[in-house]
Amino acid sequence: MKLACASSVFAFSPSLFSQSENTGGSEETEVFELSPFVIDAKNDSGYYAENTLSGTRLSSSVNDLASAQSVLTKEFLDDIAATSFEDAMKFAPNTGSDTGGISDDPLGNRGLFFNSYRVRGFRLDEGLTTDFLFSAIPGDVYNVQRISMSRGPNSILFGLGSPGGNSNQVSKRAMFDDRSSIQVRFDSDNSRRGVLDVNRVLIDKKLAIRAATVVEESFTHRKPSGREQYRYYLNAVYKPFEKTTMRALWETGEIDQMNVRPWTTTDYFSLWEEAGQPSVTEPASVATPNPEPGLDRLSNGNYALVIDGIDPMNWRRMGRSQLPDREFRNAQGLASITSDSELPLYINPVGGGQSVDIDFSNTAFFFEQKLAQNWHLELVYNKQNVTRNVWNTLGANFDKVFVDPNEVLPNGDPNPNFGDKYVEAVASTRFLVDWGVETMRATTSYEFDLSEQFGNFGERFLGKTRMAGLWEERETQGYRPIFRLHDTSGTFNADPFAGFNRVKHRFYIDPENGVYGAPKFADNYPIVWGAEDMASNYPTPAENGLGLAWMPAQDLPQLHTNERLTSNMIAMQSYFWKDRLIGIFGWRDDTLRLWDGPASEYERVNKFFADISTFDPKERWSEFAADIDGSTRTRGLVFRPHRDVSLYFNDSSSFRPVTAGFVDIRGNRLENESGKGQDYGVRWTMLDGKAHLNINWFETELEGERTGQVSGATGIGIRGRVDSLWTILAEQVAGPNDPDYLAAPYRSQGNWADYADTASEGVEISFTANPTKEWRLHFNLSRQENYRSVFGTQAQAYLDEFIPFWDSNDDWKELVRDPDAADTTTQSTFGEMLQELKDARSRLDSLEGAQDGRRPEWSFNMSTAYRFTDGRLKGFTLGGNARWRDAAVIGYPVGDFGQFLVEQPFMGEDSTNVGVFGRYATKVFNDKASWVIQLNINNVLDDDDLIPFEAVDNGNGEFISRWSLPRGRTFILSNTLTF
Repeated sequence: MKLACASSVFAFSPSLFSQSENTGGSEETEVFELSPFVIDAKNDSGYYAENTLSGTRLSSSVNDLASAQSVLTKEFLDDIAATSFEDAMKFAPNTGSDTGGISDDPLGNRGLFFNSYRVRGFRLDEGLTTDFLFSAIPGDVYNVQRISMSRGPNSILFGLGSPGGNSNQVSKRAMFDDRSSIQVRFDSDNSRRGVLDVNRVLIDKKLAIRAATVVEESFTHRKPSGREQYRYYLNAVYKPFEKTTMRALWETGEIDQMNVRPWTTTDYFSLWEEAGQPSVTEPASVATPNPEPGLDRLSNGNYALVIDGIDPMNWRRMGRSQLPDREFRNAQGLASITSDSELPLYINPVGGGQSVDIDFSNTAFFFEQKLAQNWHLELVYNKQNVTRNVWNTLGANFDKVFVDPNEVLPNGDPNPNFGDKYVEAVASTRFLVDWGVETMRATTSYEFDLSEQFGNFGERFLGKTRMAGLWEERETQGYRPIFRLHDTSGTFNADPFAGFNRVKHRFYIDPENGVYGAPKFADNYPIVWGAEDMASNYPTPAENGLGLAWMPAQDLPQLHTNERLTSNMIAMQSYFWKDRLIGIFGWRDDTLRLWDGPASEYERVNKFFADISTFDPKERWSEFAADIDGSTRTRGLVFRPHRDVSLYFNDSSSFRPVTAGFVDIRGNRLENESGKGQDYGVRWTMLDGKAHLNINWFETELEGERTGQVSGATGIGIRGRVDSLWTILAEQVAGPNDPDYLAAPYRSQGNWADYADTASEGVEISFTANPTKEWRLHFNLSRQENYRSVFGTQAQAYLDEFIPFWDSNDDWKELVRDPDAADTTTQSTFGEMLQELKDARSRLDSLEGAQDGRRPEWSFNMSTAYRFTDGRLKGFTLGGNARWRDAAVIGYPVGDFGQFLVEQPFMGEDSTNVGVFGRYATKVFNDKASWVIQLNINNVLDDDDLIPFEAVDNGNGEFISRWSLPRGRTFILSNTLTF
């Protein structure tokens, strides 16, 4: 209803103002002198941007920079029908979404729930900015004029961040020109989008204001899927004096979206069908024997299960369809379906079980002052707040589709869902991420020219020098509690925190009747905090007798931190030898003051279920406060042997601190990540300025990159086995004189992480041209070779130290963790777990040289458009685009001793996506307005064949465990009315 009402405003009309990155329009630039902190869009031509801020923080010609740059102009974004940063980055060299790695974040959670992309193989988290202010707000082009990408480390732009680079969105600004536009857009997946943009001059040449809003409900080819967003934006510019400019912006909005994983549904029903669809005919008990082939039993322990329309019951030892054999699934137990004979490939059974709700606000003030000739000052204040409710309610099982083989319910009643397929939430989790940041920044620039100061020598060899200095302080407070869903009614157990009360939810799917996946079922349950009076906050039981509530997870790390980052930067760009030689230098010092607690302190907080949002981190963690300091630098050189040719070299560094919340296997805080990179290449302007070629070679490294626990890399749960060995020794072997094996440095401490050293090298070739006034052309061809030189350094050292000790006594080899269990034969022995850790150690060592990020080595992007200015086709624009990706590494075979054979990788398949578009523009309403209608057809060849996403070695050769389903042919129709 909310979307329908808002959409009706846009019922008669597509792209907003057609200028490229504009800071006031051509009328403004004729009257006012622009500061060096602002881009003048009048030199942008089609897809080519002459100037950028992404090299030195000052407006500079791209040809005068020594770093790799890509600028996506407004015209380019319009032609590809981009609405978001994700749409735009698909066409940038060596850039893509973060879908996780083979070993690090194999499920791709980071890219699903947060803004995370990869450039040259490196994650780009901190490197996402708006107006060079760090932002966690997802970008949308409704209030963006241009997107600039600087690849590789650059201490002038950032010292603290990813060596992959920086991507900056430039906000639309108020102009001294009355203008409005309205856009509506629809696509063949039933998406709807409306944009309104209004600019008004309130005081001629003094005060202007711009307001924009977007309302969107979008869907993809997967069912269910969905994204709703409502965003509102204001921008004002005030020029009280000739040399003074004041600007302000404000944005607020909300985004609700399902997080759809790229692979198809996980098959947990085929073995049941192959076995003849066996069934369970009577209620189960603890003594019920293991079932026949095709069937598995649910947990031996209590199994509280909630199903709509059925009273909550204990489903212990009831049946389910058999899991695939281990050699036919990956480390997470996943194996995708590859045909639609049983289920449509496009279904997303997780549905609302994995989604995120985002609420945000952003306020910024800019003050620009010309202090004297060639001396400028900019002051900036910014405040952002972003709250993310991350619903991982269908956790653990993800999209595993089972069959219910039970003819009866646990109470003996007939089962109305017998034979139906379902997904089940076995560990419903909720993350509440509340993030707030305040930034203050002062930048000054000065330009002087020495060519006239030293006679003939000065005229020949000296030139202008541009200098900039920056001070910035950014204070961030982050709050992240984690909750699990519990029943508080006492139906299953009187203790709400008992494992029995961590209830499961089951959802049956029926694609033939439009039921494709789980609903968003847990957003209305309350959060229960408190220790002493917790019971008074329990919800009133519902009709089914349960009182479900989100309660703090005792076994997962809560976070509440405060960070203050103070940065000082100086930069210089000097011209020599009649501008044939340009030197660029930047130095930056970043000091991070961090208030955070160690894992042991958070465990104390968790024990009392306290609301950590009420803590002041500066007070709570004062004794643990730490200063993390790092200095980085940039050195670049540009040589022009000819006015149209620039040869350049750039050498830069970066660093990224690791907070106290991240510890290694021994509980020690991880060290900072350190990045460095070199770029060198040539820029060539051809055809009298109509064409521009750039060839860039690069080498980038990141030392000490933080990774998750290395279990994903080895396929073996290192932490669980390490903890089990120490527990066995502590409880069954240790005497009074032996150390405490459950404490550091023995047993692993909490949720630990590790290090990896990663390198990337390659080439990026870009060509942009306007061969005629009507023709636009751009393409880029890029290569990246990413590999890890070291992986899991702390885990390797730890295992090297303790494996000989664990292996020193043969009497330990047959011990099990729970010797008093009724059936100890189902438990792994000490010796078996030790052998698995030996295998894990061998695998860690063999990962040297492995590629992890599922990135293609080669990629190609192209876009072109031709606008007809006379004849029968006058007013029409026709164009197209293409994207090709080389096959990526998706897994490795395993040798005889468990090691990965990285020299013989399993490769995926290459992919191609071709799009076309047509546009018609004309004047309407007696030439008082312009109307544009545009049709884009993406993937016009309808290439929707499955693409291998992950491969594992099942012992009999390669087995592809996961397949991604590309989006097929999609039609996008937009209408824009500008007046």
